[in-house]
Amino acid sequence: MRTLVLCFGIGRIHLSPAAGSELILDCAESDRPQRTESPDCVTLSAKPRTVLGISVPRSLSWALQVPTEFDRIIVQAAGATVISNTLEWADVRLEGAASCFECDADHLGAVALVGTGQSATLRVERLNSLSLDGLNNRATVVHGAAFMLERSCQGPSCRIDAPQSQPHAQHRLQCRLNGLRQMVEIQHAAP
Repeated sequence: MRTLVLCFGIGRIHLSPAAGSELILDCAESDRPQRTESPDCVTLSAKPRTVLGISVPRSLSWALQVPTEFDRIIVQAAGATVISNTLEWADVRLEGAASCFECDADHLGAVALVGTGQSATLRVERLNSLSLDGLNNRATVVHGAAFMLERSCQGPSCRIDAPQSQPHAQHRLQCRLNGLRQMVEIQHAAP
């Protein structure tokens, strides 16, 4: 089990499965990140640029091919979009402000949005856990499998819109909202 950590300001990152065991990054030479690696974690950090003596984030565009040994992802960003296609994550964590995580996968373990103005659009067959913590975070989930919803809302203006739980469903979907103006919408996928 390995963790992929992405640290950047604004921009767009597209994640797709790698054919081999190597993490492959495709980006402009000026967008090359700093890479820090340990046995259980790889961190890619965007290099800021200096404008009038002030360090500011540059808008970047990365395409990453991610091997299956990476099962956790942490995104620390502001104003970014991360698109993950057909990758199955045990743990997804989006930290920061005004960023978006889009995912189309068979299975996701835990997804957490932490910060302000974060959003997620998830199209999955099965999602185990969804957590929103902070201010004005929003998640939309299109869920394929039948599920029983276990909900917890703490804070003003927190709302979970979901279809009726199916009483004989084997799958449990935990949804936890904590903070102010958190919103989750869950839909059943069309057959």
